[in-house]
Amino acid sequence: MKPTRLLASVALASSLTAGAALPAVAQPAAPRTTAAAAAAETTATPSAQASAKKIAKNNGIKLLNHHVSGVKDARSTAKANIRDAARGKKAYTSRYAHPRGVKVALNAKMLHAMQQLNAKKRFTFRVTAIAGSKHSPNSAHYKGRAFDVDIVNGSYVSTRGPGLTKAKRLMKACTSYGAKLVLGPGHSGHSTHVHCQW
Repeated sequence: MKPTRLLASVALASSLTAGAALPAVAQPAAPRTTAAAAAAETTATPSAQASAKKIAKNNGIKLLNHHVSGVKDARSTAKANIRDAARGKKAYTSRYAHPRGVKVALNAKMLHAMQQLNAKKRFTFRVTAIAGSKHSPNSAHYKGRAFDVDIVNGSYVSTRGPGLTKAKRLMKACTSYGAKLVLGPGHSGHSTHVHCQW
């Protein structure tokens, strides 16, 4: 063996013994299968699905099956959003909203809180919108992280009287369940409903 080859072999052996890594060879990324892509498009998380099933069966939580705007889009109502999540699917935004008719996974923490607001805190309430309806362009509704309520414990949300008192209690309860933003009477554009966002 020539001295140069011998020196190169010794250098390689000592670098391996010292723990030096050999140059990495890039591996091509595995192509995403059609089935995997379809599953990512349509599947909700198991915890979101479990909470949605409880909400769907709960008589204390009324889910609106139309839009307060009067625009018809049955697949994006609050009731349809929960029904889809209960089936393990993503929910639709409205065709007339900013992201038109896209699918979004409903946030599991939000759904758990929604269910617990009735089961633990004993609120009865009506949900007017989750992912559907029209909101501000970057609204958390379009990401499946917010819901709106217009009736709390039998009173319509308002700026005075029982409607205000009950709305404030619900707002405080949403915060206790980890809501990042809670809006209601006293906030611009929220005098007749409570917005809870995760």
